[in-house]
Amino acid sequence: MDTPPSMPRKIGGMPTAHVHTDAPASDEARARFATELSRAIAEVTGKPEKWVMTIQTAAQLTTFGGAAGESCYVRVVSIGGFTSSQAEALIAQICRLVEAHLEVPGARTYVELGDAEPHLFGHAGRTFA
Repeated sequence: MDTPPSMPRKIGGMPTAHVHTDAPASDEARARFATELSRAIAEVTGKPEKWVMTIQTAAQLTTFGGAAGESCYVRVVSIGGFTSSQAEALIAQICRLVEAHLEVPGARTYVELGDAEPHLFGHAGRTFA
């Protein structure tokens, strides 16, 4: 199967970050956070930023440690996963960005990194397998 020019096979995997938070940040702060999160993911993974997607979902209510209050959950998946050093660097940067822009302490933030299988991840009507 030929690869269309818009979808090269050797990019290593389309990172996607999904952020859930009940932090009452302004639209401007959320936009800055999304821009810096996208850049951080591209830098740490070495993948082109043009393939990075960030999604922010406003949560109705979250709890952390049994207590209601602002918290944040970030899940980042990428084909090929993350090395230990990439994971350490990315988690540190994500927590720093969450604190700086969404004003949620790192102590109330979870970050989960995952590996996406190429045959289960798609774009433009095709998988990356």
